[in-house]
Amino acid sequence: MGEQLNVSLRLSSFSLVANFCERSDVMFHLPRHFAEELVKGRNLVVRELVPKLTMGDVTTYLYWHERYHKDAMCCWVREQVKSIL
Repeated sequence: MGEQLNVSLRLSSFSLVANFCERSDVMFHLPRHFAEELVKGRNLVVRELVPKLTMGDVTTYLYWHERYHKDAMCCWVREQVKSIL
């Protein structure tokens, strides 16, 4: 007891989260507005994260298509997001 399991799951799209959840016992931590859209018409529920499950340090990943990697506007947006996080 007291051990923590950290497993990364990489899906090709955020929209696959709902499909994965319906077929497993895994929970996902998502922004509320996104989660509420994903559960529509599915056998899933959205709940507030209980205090015991809140995560201390959260690692955030930014993803973008390679064709936008050097685009000036996208670089600026990514830097803005990084400065906030």
